[in-house]
Amino acid sequence: GPFHGAHQEWPSHGANVCCDGSDKDPSNPAVPAAIFGRVVDGDSGKEIKGAKVDFWLTATSGKYAVQDDTVDPRNLCGFLFSDAEGTFSFNAIKPTPYKVPEDGPGGALMSYTGRDPWRPAHLHFIIEAPGYQKVTTHLFVRDDPYLYSDAVFAVLDSLVIDWPVMENKEEA
Repeated sequence: GPFHGAHQEWPSHGANVCCDGSDKDPSNPAVPAAIFGRVVDGDSGKEIKGAKVDFWLTATSGKYAVQDDTVDPRNLCGFLFSDAEGTFSFNAIKPTPYKVPEDGPGGALMSYTGRDPWRPAHLHFIIEAPGYQKVTTHLFVRDDPYLYSDAVFAVLDSLVIDWPVMENKEEA
């Protein structure tokens, strides 16, 4: 995506990448989230150790870290490497929807065609490992109200995931 920045490395498991504190601020609508995954070979299902997992998502302000010079540039973005079992995890917030710019020719076209300027909540990934094709994708939150009116037509059913609410950190 256009908002991918120069990311820094995080540990393979457990880092809190929410550097703006919104995950702990009761006046902020951020929903703390434990994000975890497993990188596997698409054919064999075998885990891929040491895969680089690059990620980024918007803050509750609707901005990515590269768009907001008031937050730590590491906020809600970075990369890590999968462990020996191909797994990774980090703590962040539930992704939030945001509006695409409504000015300029893109905004005029959306207005003319009656398109909604909202992008549904999503989390971006670029995953790469030696000997494998690089994968660039994003995952969308199933209960997002803009899921099927995405301003850039990027939602596929195979990219929509459930986002379970965990009552406590031990569950995650």
